[in-house]
Order: sequence, then C-alpha cells, then structure tokens
Amino acid sequence: MYATVLQPAALGAESAVEQAHAYITTGETGQPEKQSIDRELVTADNADQHGVFARL
Repeated sequence: MYATVLQPAALGAESAVEQAHAYITTGETGQPEKQSIDRELVTADNADQHGVFARL
C-alpha cells in the first residue's frame, strides 16, 4: 500500500459541537445542512504526523 486517506473525526466532532452551540444560542447554525470534511492523504513520508483521529 502506498497511501491511505484520513478523514479527521476530531474535526467533525469539533464542528458539530460549535454548530450545536450556535443553534442552541441563536436558533441557527450558520452552515448549510450538508457539509463535507476535507480528507488528508497519508503516505509513508507524513504518516508520523497523523494520529488515529486527526493530524497531530
């Protein structure tokens, strides 16, 4: 295997908490209903920079 991809779960969780707080306090999230989370290419050269759920 030459590479894999990491979709950082920590980033998604952080965004969800921020949007939940915004919705509770203002009634709106300020974001579209469907959102994407960027993925990161993980190779042998940068694998040590990544943890299980996000970039270190």
